Amino acid sequence: MSAVVLSGIHCDIITVSKVSVKARGSISIPCLYEPHYRDHVKYLCVGKPWLSCKEVVKTNKPHSSGKFLIFDDKTRNIFTVTIKNLAAADTGYWWCAVELNLKPDIKTSFQLSTMLNLCVEAFEGGSVTVICRYNEDPKVTEWCRLGNPNCVTDKTGVIDGTTFSISDDDIQRIFTVTMKDLKEQDSGYYWCVVEINNGGDIEKSFYLSEDSLSALETDY
Repeated sequence: MSAVVLSGIHCDIITVSKVSVKARGSISIPCLYEPHYRDHVKYLCVGKPWLSCKEVVKTNKPHSSGKFLIFDDKTRNIFTVTIKNLAAADTGYWWCAVELNLKPDIKTSFQLSTMLNLCVEAFEGGSVTVICRYNEDPKVTEWCRLGNPNCVTDKTGVIDGTTFSISDDDIQRIFTVTMKDLKEQDSGYYWCVVEINNGGDIEKSFYLSEDSLSALETDY
């Protein structure tokens, strides 16, 4: 299971902008390119900034690792990269890139977040509170649900019919989310996001089950 945010801008390469994937899962990312790049080598690169990123798989070496796969569909002008067995270390910036011979390679980045399987249990009709701690000054705090592109950033919000209240204590650096009047359909994966002022996001995910009521606190 994964949550994907698409980037709709027009450029030499188009791909997703953000994707969140459950740990130990896999994800396939489509990278669309202009037709005149059809016969060029495509590759996946990891790391930020671009000048220090590391190539992990290329279309002229598609089986370089069991963790990464790449396939170029030249009839549709899309190359697809697959990352398997995702771990926390895979969180970060990745690049879809096309190799050019006499010019700098063209590329576009996407941000990958690997979600840990931390379980929050709650009764139907009850409530649950999740506390997320962070170590740097935040720019934006969000509460998101896997499969729903609309995250909550205000003090109150609704996702799939369930109301959330959010408080952010920037002195103690605690981001608290409370869910009330829980229903059976509220079970699933959620995560809190803190966007750091110096760039990048940090995320922590939770699985909400309905066996018993508890609160979970986690540190970033």
